[in-house]
Amino acid sequence: MKKLACKNCNYLYSGTDPCPNCKSQNPTDDWKGKVIIVNSEKSDISKYLKKTKNGEFSIKVR
Repeated sequence: MKKLACKNCNYLYSGTDPCPNCKSQNPTDDWKGKVIIVNSEKSDISKYLKKTKNGEFSIKVR
């Protein structure tokens, strides 16, 4: 199954349910790039992207 990206928070997930990260119901399958955040408290990338939770996020969502 292809992963969907939330247009609100860029979180990547499978299925058609609301986004598990922000509960938005606005997914898209048109996204590019992926970053996996393992430790959001210590990650410079998570601070740059303003992500406070761990998980898979898309870089660009259309």
